[in-house]
Amino acid sequence: YDAYVARFAADGSPLWSHAFGDYSYDEAKGQALDASGDLVVTGWFSGPAQIGDRVINVPGQIGALLLRLTP
Repeated sequence: YDAYVARFAADGSPLWSHAFGDYSYDEAKGQALDASGDLVVTGWFSGPAQIGDRVINVPGQIGALLLRLTP
């Protein structure tokens, strides 16, 4: 995995974390919380990217990434 996101409580203790990507180059570029407290992540990947139990494959291309992660 190449990109990681994590959420921490106000006291700094970890709440959850998530990794995505594959052997190719993947990058999380931006993140923000939406009104309901979900984390929205933007970025890109090249080649196949594993996100949870799904594999997204864009052979020979660079794919844009927009994820909403709920705790």
